[in-house]
Amino acid sequence: MDKIIISPAKYIQGNGSLDNIATYAASLGTEPLIIADEFVTGLVGDRVSQSFARENIIADFDVFCGECSQNEISRIRKKFNQRKYNVVIGIGGGKTLDTAKAVAYYQKIPVVVVRQLLPQMRQPVLWQ
Repeated sequence: MDKIIISPAKYIQGNGSLDNIATYAASLGTEPLIIADEFVTGLVGDRVSQSFARENIIADFDVFCGECSQNEISRIRKKFNQRKYNVVIGIGGGKTLDTAKAVAYYQKIPVVVVRQLLPQMRQPVLWQ
């Protein structure tokens, strides 16, 4: 029997990696929709926005409502009627990241997940 390992194409971890998220994500798309809850957006929203601004990329944020559900996925997918996003970035915990992955799957676009966000975690983890 064959053993298969499926893993992200790119894994990034380190101090300051979140400050460079736009550089990493730009290889996948330059019209990002960022999904994070209010708490996480308050913690890192400015840093993420500044990273994209340095790359001259306009990034839109969507506030995740707390549950990974078909209703939440559909609500976020409706944003694609307003703007042609070509990459989804999920920042936060499991439900947020699962929702970001589902949106990307249904929209057939790449996803970047940023597993972060306790203050004691100094090194955010990004993978694509």
